Amino acid sequence: MHLALWDRPPADCLRRAAERLGFLAECRDAKACARLLQDQQVDVALIPTTLALMSGEKLKVLPDVAVSSWSYPFVRIVLPHGVRNVQSIAYPASCAQATLLARIILQEHYGIRPFWEARSPEEIRGSEDGYLLVTAGEAEEDLCGTVLDVGQEWFELAQYPMVWGLFVTLAEGATPQLAAQVKALVREAEALAGTWPVAPSFYADSLRFRLDDVAMASLTRIREYLYFYKVTADLSALALYEVGMLDDHTPPWAAP
Repeated sequence: MHLALWDRPPADCLRRAAERLGFLAECRDAKACARLLQDQQVDVALIPTTLALMSGEKLKVLPDVAVSSWSYPFVRIVLPHGVRNVQSIAYPASCAQATLLARIILQEHYGIRPFWEARSPEEIRGSEDGYLLVTAGEAEEDLCGTVLDVGQEWFELAQYPMVWGLFVTLAEGATPQLAAQVKALVREAEALAGTWPVAPSFYADSLRFRLDDVAMASLTRIREYLYFYKVTADLSALALYEVGMLDDHTPPWAAP
């Protein structure tokens, strides 16, 4: 199996799991992952949830597996002067899902409707009112003002963990064998996450790899917000691949 994983946490954990299982994996940005799949250069891609939900029936979401968390220290809203009088928020243009989520949280949870200004990563912190900080490593602790963990804020708003990414394949390429291989991948990744050396509390206590009832409920909320914010034109159902009867009904998180 050849995988495309986006170059954000926790892809490092998944990449290590792929190496252990003998799968070929490469990490790219979200658009590149989707493009590799569309060009049939990979079998499966892990892509941001919002991108998967906007892809219609041309992509199939593999069942039982997803990337979600109760918190997410790698995406934070930094408000140097607190939540009052926030006129503008600077954000990295390449992080569409994180930006949309931050916009929803500020408006729905705090009643803040700032102007959103795209900036280069080097210029992000120059914003006086606030900025969206997206990192790929250990969370920085020396940030001033009010710092909002976007994953935790989503949980407080929606009462469900944020589903950051879904494993997808082309509709014509979905097979029970492929679905089983991805389940084996996330089972191995979950075992690794329990002892991951970077951000250990996140990997051990917050990160989830289950597309279970809780994650599906979160996806329903995400779909509702996408529609409300006019990102999608309707509330069409998730394009989930129906595997049918497999020879192993063990869920990916229940390692033997």
